[in-house]
Amino acid sequence: MSWNHDMSMAPRDGSHVILALSNKQVLRSYWCEPKGEPAHWCMLSHKNDPVAWMAWPEHPFTADPAGAADTAGDDLRAPVAAEQGQIAREGDAPRETGRVSGAASGPSTAPIILHHHIFLDDVGSGA
Repeated sequence: MSWNHDMSMAPRDGSHVILALSNKQVLRSYWCEPKGEPAHWCMLSHKNDPVAWMAWPEHPFTADPAGAADTAGDDLRAPVAAEQGQIAREGDAPRETGRVSGAASGPSTAPIILHHHIFLDDVGSGA
């Protein structure tokens, strides 16, 4: 994505955009038309004019997992979804669907979170 300096091309339909201001700040905003006030960019006064804009990008998980994996090759959900049997990959053998909850059928690609608890019996009570 690149900056567009023609502010007349910025969407006025409520779509979120990234605005660049003359004081070198950027912010996420959208066009709003409140009652009793002039139309303006949200979080800016109607007196403030941004100098450039660009469209707010889509989150990578909003893409279709099958289509994104085929076209882009960088679907971030594919390893976890494939482990869960949601995406069949070319050459994969059929998987059993009756998994026991919490049991792993193969190597996990999801992050492992470990909790380490320290229990203290008597801390500073002098007893």
